[in-house]
Amino acid sequence: MTRIRFIVTPTGDARCIAGHLPDDMRAKLGDVKSTRRCSHVETWKDLSARACFHLVVMRKVPVFLIFPFFFPDPDYNKWLNYWWADMTPVRGPVLGPFDDREDALAAEVEYLYDNHLPEPDENHATD
Repeated sequence: MTRIRFIVTPTGDARCIAGHLPDDMRAKLGDVKSTRRCSHVETWKDLSARACFHLVVMRKVPVFLIFPFFFPDPDYNKWLNYWWADMTPVRGPVLGPFDDREDALAAEVEYLYDNHLPEPDENHATD
């Protein structure tokens, strides 16, 4: 049996991670007010500029990822294959690096629930 966690706001709205809802449960929920993307799980090459900037400022990645031609490094390809959970749409950190996508997805879900499914910034929201 799949357990789904809902966050209920003081106004009575319920929020959950839609990717975890089985199709039959989605149908039973009725009208869905909106669907918003709160995070992204990506490898380095697909991270947003905002996420890359965050990682560089927080010194979580080596400078050669930004300027590979000026600072060649044998570990360059290793860094490109790591997975990151980008929580910047909800004003959060970029989590990682993770060797496996599944580990990044688990960290993403844990962060979202630990922070009560925060709503994304308006410029990141996609309906």
